[in-house]
Amino acid sequence: VQYKLKLVLPNFNELKFILKDNFYLTVNNFSVQLQQSIMVFALGKWGAEIVLGAYAFCDKLLWGCRVLIIAVTNAVYPKGVKLYKESPQLWNAFRFRIKTLVTAVFLIGSLTMLLFPDVIIRILTGTEDPFAIQFLRAMALVPTVAALNCFNVLDLLIKNKNLAIFRISIILLFISMFCAYN
Repeated sequence: VQYKLKLVLPNFNELKFILKDNFYLTVNNFSVQLQQSIMVFALGKWGAEIVLGAYAFCDKLLWGCRVLIIAVTNAVYPKGVKLYKESPQLWNAFRFRIKTLVTAVFLIGSLTMLLFPDVIIRILTGTEDPFAIQFLRAMALVPTVAALNCFNVLDLLIKNKNLAIFRISIILLFISMFCAYN
């Protein structure tokens, strides 16, 4: 009211353009969310409740790591675009420095999860859960791999290679579906 702003809904043609223009990235985001959930769905259907609970807990812990990585890449993206427009070499040097730093931080976290899963599970849940300890140990390196990969995806995004991002996400979705249900 103070700024006299009004809610203006986009018209059908604007929505159609947005969906068409961002189709690959939209499907990529949908695919990533499904990849995260497929194992939970599979365990819910064919696994024991105790295993599902342990996996879901560890998955949420790792999702927290991914959210931190996404926050870093969202913060880096504007500067990355600017550097890439100035010079691809500047972007590559900056990307290497940031990627090395972020990967080192998440490697320390991964090693902590790998070496001390029992302590982490006990602190976060207040119980001893052997399934959760096994899952956390098995999933411990995922944050490091995600940290390494996020800057590759950011590089593709800056270079406007949305189709490549889309294809990779679809392949990973099928791999995760195959692994979860076999």
